[in-house]
Amino acid sequence: MKKWTWIILALLITGTVFFISQYKFVKMPDNAMLPQYMQRETILIKKQNASDLEQKQLIAFYDPSVSDKAISKKPIKLSRLIALPGDTLLIYEKTIYVNGEQVNLNVPVFMKYRISTTPDFDKSLLTDMPHDAFNELVENIAYELHCSPKTAAEIGRLDGVTAVHLKWDMRGKASYDIFPISQYLAWNKDYYGPLVIPKKGMLAELNFRNYDLYKRIINVYEGNRSYVNSQKIYINDELAENYRFTQDYYFVINDNRDLPSDSRGFGLLPENHIIGGK
Repeated sequence: MKKWTWIILALLITGTVFFISQYKFVKMPDNAMLPQYMQRETILIKKQNASDLEQKQLIAFYDPSVSDKAISKKPIKLSRLIALPGDTLLIYEKTIYVNGEQVNLNVPVFMKYRISTTPDFDKSLLTDMPHDAFNELVENIAYELHCSPKTAAEIGRLDGVTAVHLKWDMRGKASYDIFPISQYLAWNKDYYGPLVIPKKGMLAELNFRNYDLYKRIINVYEGNRSYVNSQKIYINDELAENYRFTQDYYFVINDNRDLPSDSRGFGLLPENHIIGGK
């Protein structure tokens, strides 16, 4: 083999090794990031330390809700980074606030709308619009559609459409598929928090009312054994009134806002589960 052939081969191998070390192709597993990213779409992710990520960035991470596998063997999810360690997050009527400031994502999102029509309305006009889920709530007169605000505005101008309303869960009504499952926190996907995102070294007060927020961090992500006994918290069999976190945590949310398969569902995202961002 000629010398220049060996040089080209070496360069190709070096380039491939470099690419693999810096980037990863990730396939979108579901419709969580509609309308910008489709299910099964392949996305190039740059491997990054969690501390280098920025708010609003699309990130890839290993699913923290899976507990019986090594981190690198867990399924990969993608979502949008919303809150960083130490931030205070609040969701109010679907609007996201971080540290008291409204977060404007500047990306298209899908949300759930209720659409009222006259009985003679052609519902195929709705299903022809860009959307995710479609339900007929009341035959011929009421529908539910997951779509963008822009599409909702277009629907509102159709002949036969009498009303288009953005839907959200009732304030103060707890959803028991929303993190944390707790009798003391009446949160749902549209009214969530306020929640302080744990930061490495941060000391949090610990009591039986907020224990559900932190027990997975304490037990699963940071390797302790905690439990409640007579409304008191014990960590590794010692009475605990506070807890100091040993790693950073993050909060992610889907662009398809009414699919809460994000931090509203699985909870806080540990830094060691993060692969990188786009």
